[in-house]
Amino acid sequence: MLRLKYKDVPAFLWDKSVTHAVYLCNRLLVSALPGSTPFEAYHAKKPDVSHLREFGCDVWVLDESEGQSKLN
Repeated sequence: MLRLKYKDVPAFLWDKSVTHAVYLCNRLLVSALPGSTPFEAYHAKKPDVSHLREFGCDVWVLDESEGQSKLN
């Protein structure tokens, strides 16, 4: 929680941070499953982690809704 406070993450996003932490824990090695992750144990394949980014990082959002043009 200190890290969230340090990064000035609004309190309404703290529950999302817990969900994010659980998501990460399921994709990390654990001692109960030597050499495997909980995700691998359940799905029988390695997790794809290429989409992961730091929680609370700045992002750009692309609005592809109708009526938008390059000049909007």
